[in-house]
Amino acid sequence: MKKDVKRFFVGLLYENNEPSLTRVLFAASFLLVAAAMVYDWVYGWPPFLDFAKQVLTLILGAKTADKVATYITNSYKNSPPGEAPRVPKNPEGGC
Repeated sequence: MKKDVKRFFVGLLYENNEPSLTRVLFAASFLLVAAAMVYDWVYGWPPFLDFAKQVLTLILGAKTADKVATYITNSYKNSPPGEAPRVPKNPEGGC
């Protein structure tokens, strides 16, 4: 049972059978926030609810900013539906 749980959590850090830096950074930041929340809950400074509200606000703000950035990127950088992107040809024969 312990091996299966460990294999599952280690597997979350891999992408295409290779370690993923972004997944490792996300897991580390998640564990850091979780540890800070437990510390605040146990020791009560600053008040736990204030910290939890701030974290929730940051998460929701980041999610909203991500949606706006994705919308802008998709609106201006994507090719029209049903068309392949047009790649300019290099006249010098380079990459």
